[in-house]
Amino acid sequence: GQGGSYNSFFQNRGGQRRQQVNKGASIRIKLALTLEEVYKGFSKNIKLNKQKNCDSCGGNGSKDGTSIEVCSTCRGSGQEVKTAQTVMGYTKIINTCSSCRGSGKTVKDKCKKCHGRGASEKEETVNVQLPAGAFSGHEFVISKQGSDAIGGGEPGDLHVLIEEIEHAKIKRDGLNLVYKHQVSFYDAIFGASMVIPALDGDLKFAIDKGTQSGKVFRLKGKGLMNIQPQNGGPDVGDM
Repeated sequence: GQGGSYNSFFQNRGGQRRQQVNKGASIRIKLALTLEEVYKGFSKNIKLNKQKNCDSCGGNGSKDGTSIEVCSTCRGSGQEVKTAQTVMGYTKIINTCSSCRGSGKTVKDKCKKCHGRGASEKEETVNVQLPAGAFSGHEFVISKQGSDAIGGGEPGDLHVLIEEIEHAKIKRDGLNLVYKHQVSFYDAIFGASMVIPALDGDLKFAIDKGTQSGKVFRLKGKGLMNIQPQNGGPDVGDM
């Protein structure tokens, strides 16, 4: 949906209360990353459909951008107050005005370009940059890259949910990467040099003479970056 005015208030340091800034709707997308992109980080231009303020009326939905009147239903307050009887007596019920949707204003003549909506959906290119070490289920928030605040205010945010594409040869184990390689009986007995795949290019690797099946070699620092080092654990994993 489109972003609207927040009715909540917060206390500032001076002890006074002020209304929050009108903020546009957030956009949420899923982004599938390869293990290589997780390892190196991700930077790409992505096309998104956003709600943008109408450039003809400036987002207020009026014909010339100025034909705005005070709402006759709520008299500009943006709220409708009704009295209801309960078991405890009479109480006031305050709702957002149904005529102006809380804005306190109404449009006299609608903008022909946006038909009074104040906005339209447009395609926009956004550069998404994510650090190395993302994982499936991780959500990044990119500030002010969501839809416009219709009629004025601060744009919403872009939420990027990560899905990880499984690698054909290398498996992920937390921050570590695991690669299984089959060698001949002859190479296991006498040792051998080989080339193994890694996420930043192939690596030359040598196995020792008499290597047993199931032997694990550890390449320090060839794993994934820890994107949450404050939670403990090493800064980078191994392969």
